[in-house]
Amino acid sequence: MEKKSHKFSKKKSTSSLCDKSGIIGFAAEILTSVLPTSSNDLKHPKTRYLPELYPFIKKIARKCKIDIRTFLYALVYSQRFGEALLSHHKAAVGEYGTNHRIFLASILLAYQYQIDHGMKVNFKLDAKKLSKYTDGVWTEKEVEMMCKALLSTKNFFLDIDDNVVKQFVETHKADLCWYS
Repeated sequence: MEKKSHKFSKKKSTSSLCDKSGIIGFAAEILTSVLPTSSNDLKHPKTRYLPELYPFIKKIARKCKIDIRTFLYALVYSQRFGEALLSHHKAAVGEYGTNHRIFLASILLAYQYQIDHGMKVNFKLDAKKLSKYTDGVWTEKEVEMMCKALLSTKNFFLDIDDNVVKQFVETHKADLCWYS
């Protein structure tokens, strides 16, 4: 019997996040812990109409029909970004909306990584679509710049596979169970 070795699963990722509020809550917690944000309650005029992180993630996941694999890849990317940034800028602090931007960039990079590596996904995603669902808070160009910012961060890397995701889930199993 011939043994096949595939780094990536070619299976179509079909699980929708629409009704999985537990994973959305978990994602909001992960993203909130990625980078501390200023306690200053004054919101930048650009983001003053931006919803809190949980409803924002839920809306993007629902409107874009994000699947579980893409979502988990994005959470790994978000965490990697935070670790890479804080390893060089220990005092880094974001403003309101920073974690929203990290989420958007991570989702788009996760989607694009899967496409670039021959994985099948059951939805289409690009900066224009993400921009549309931010209700004008960010333009298509700004979403693209968010991705470039993550990619240009020293020690941030994209390589990911199912084993990395399994390890991420294993590490956060208790948190995931709490949100279920």
